[in-house]
Amino acid sequence: MNTIPLPTKPIAAIVAGVFLLIPCARAVEADEQREKPLVLLESVKKREIESQIAAKQIELQRLNEDLQKRQTEQDTLQQSMDSIAIAVAESNDLLEQYLARKKHLARALELTTQRIDAERLKVDGLKTLSDAQAKERDHVAKQFESTAIRSNIEGANFRILSQKQTPPEGEVLPKDGVTKLLSEIADLKKRLERSERNVIGAGKLAREAMSSATGKLLQAENATEKARKTAEDWGLNENAEPVAEKVDPDAPAEGFSEKQQ
Repeated sequence: MNTIPLPTKPIAAIVAGVFLLIPCARAVEADEQREKPLVLLESVKKREIESQIAAKQIELQRLNEDLQKRQTEQDTLQQSMDSIAIAVAESNDLLEQYLARKKHLARALELTTQRIDAERLKVDGLKTLSDAQAKERDHVAKQFESTAIRSNIEGANFRILSQKQTPPEGEVLPKDGVTKLLSEIADLKKRLERSERNVIGAGKLAREAMSSATGKLLQAENATEKARKTAEDWGLNENAEPVAEKVDPDAPAEGFSEKQQ
């Protein structure tokens, strides 16, 4: 059997090429093996970035919602603050009115107290004056009594002297009539001494009572003047209320201009 001789040179080249291709294939495979982790790494990084972006978007959305919520809360608080400011202003106005009213009431109370004190002093002074007049009346009554006794003494002396005339003028007394009259005059003089002492004592009491009444009435007058001056200084009337401002009849009415005149 005849064999066909193979060309040795091309086969050797092919074999050599195969052996050359094997390292190249291995190199390519090695390159692919090296690039595969890189691709995976890039994919992981990409997913991580996408996840971060999604998280940031969610966070931004949440922050935007929080901003809107805070803005709403801020607007609500501002409205509340505005309402409170209005309420504070109104309360301040009321407070000023109440303080002014309190000041007026305090002044009215002070003025009324001064007037009460003045009237009490006046009443006390008038009572003391009435008591002084009663003592003066008693003094006058004792003076009347003393004058009556003195008149009786003078009458008895007159009757005695009339008996010395010739003929006696008037009533003719019995023999012991003059003696009785002299005894009566002696008794009357004793009564007169007691009466005059009583007159002096009653007069002293009356003067002291009148002096006390005069002092108290003077105090009442001073207290009344003090209350009057207080009312004038504070612009209060007899009822302890503010005195209405006097309107000038020649002054133009409010809202009525000179051009309209």
